[in-house]
Amino acid sequence: MMVAGDPGPSGLFEVLADELTRLGHVVNLLVRKDLPDVVSGKHIDSIKTSNALLVGMSSTSEVAASEIACAELAISYGVPVGLLPDTFGVISRQGFEEVGRKASFACVLNEDEKYHDRSVVKPEISYVTGDPRWDIYFAPPRLTREEVFGRLGVGLDRELVLFAGSKFSIMTAGPLMIGLTAIHGLDPSAARIHAVLGLHPADECTAGEYEHQVTNLFRNSPVSFSILPDELKTDEMLPHAVLVIGTSSSTTIHTACRRKPGLWPGGNPWEMELYASIRTFAWPPCDQGAFLRRKGLTPELLGELLDPDSKVRKDMLLAQEKMFPKPEGSETAVSEMTRVILAHAK
Repeated sequence: MMVAGDPGPSGLFEVLADELTRLGHVVNLLVRKDLPDVVSGKHIDSIKTSNALLVGMSSTSEVAASEIACAELAISYGVPVGLLPDTFGVISRQGFEEVGRKASFACVLNEDEKYHDRSVVKPEISYVTGDPRWDIYFAPPRLTREEVFGRLGVGLDRELVLFAGSKFSIMTAGPLMIGLTAIHGLDPSAARIHAVLGLHPADECTAGEYEHQVTNLFRNSPVSFSILPDELKTDEMLPHAVLVIGTSSSTTIHTACRRKPGLWPGGNPWEMELYASIRTFAWPPCDQGAFLRRKGLTPELLGELLDPDSKVRKDMLLAQEKMFPKPEGSETAVSEMTRVILAHAK
């Protein structure tokens, strides 16, 4: 059984569930909006009869409370519990300390994460598996460039700049305005760029609210702008973007795996999300140079990011290859994670 509420761990579990089902196992998946606020009735019976309970570690406190309640119930019935943090630093997420002490195992991204913070999960029960979604990030794009541009209604002579939204509107609006201002400063080169905002599924602001902001501030800009349509996912568009602007999310990692330039235009108001989520301002992809973090964004820096021969781009590429090496052979993250889970199931 798998329980997770936030989009990040939910997406991880959906990939994992497909693999376990393929291998002949029955998976009870309670993710996204299917995760109940109060665990009762049939959900209690499902937990009691499970061979293992896999728990996401969501950042939203209300959602995390449901995950923790499921985990505590499983522990009380002797069901092995595994914690599966979906990204960097999550292994130390507040609220999971008691569950972490009683968990049977945890799957982590790399050796650094295994020893990141001993306050929640001990290294002795942590297994380095990677993230199954990273395997997908290295796979050929699902859609062609022509299909993506066609769905956006944009000519193939344009270059796409993707703004990856956050679950918090200020974390979306801040980088969006900084980035569009820098693109506008590229004039006349800006005319070749089409900026696209991919909304986070948990963002409470609507597409119309962001469009209104952009229209008011960039009324006379040569930059064209649109919101990613419902029939096109951020992960589908990203392989065909020339630049990704965002913050701490799985999109950051996808950008690095695709060897695309990425920028987090930092600033205190929106960096509070990261601290509230994982108790630190550190973000390994940025700290190791795989995704650039700078305070603000100038047209000059933007030009370097768009230039494949610039030192900024070359340094970033080397960091991406080192931190996120392309998988080789048959040993993938999903196969390794599956092996760990089945080894601990009762």
